[in-house]
Amino acid sequence: MRFSEDLGRLYENVVFLHLLHQQNEIFYWKNKNECDFLIRTTRGPQEAIQVCYTLAKEKEERELKGLLEVMDRFRIKSGLVITESQEASEKVKGKTLHFLPLWKWLLRE
Repeated sequence: MRFSEDLGRLYENVVFLHLLHQQNEIFYWKNKNECDFLIRTTRGPQEAIQVCYTLAKEKEERELKGLLEVMDRFRIKSGLVITESQEASEKVKGKTLHFLPLWKWLLRE
């Protein structure tokens, strides 16, 4: 196991605990691909979140496939990718993906 994989798991745990603290209904999605967190409200699934410490080109497709899959399945228009330092927004397959550093995401709530 590499150091960045350990940090990725740590980031996932931090995000999970923060979502739990906010009393969200939290789910994990796995079909063909995986999405780390699917947040459900009384209106159904509302937010899809993928967490990865780094989003290197070789990991990007795998990390984003699950997020895009769950967004298609539940008609979620924008998704969130929480990383160590990347901050951007981009359109991928007609969906808006927001990339945000963990520290900024924690402070915005």
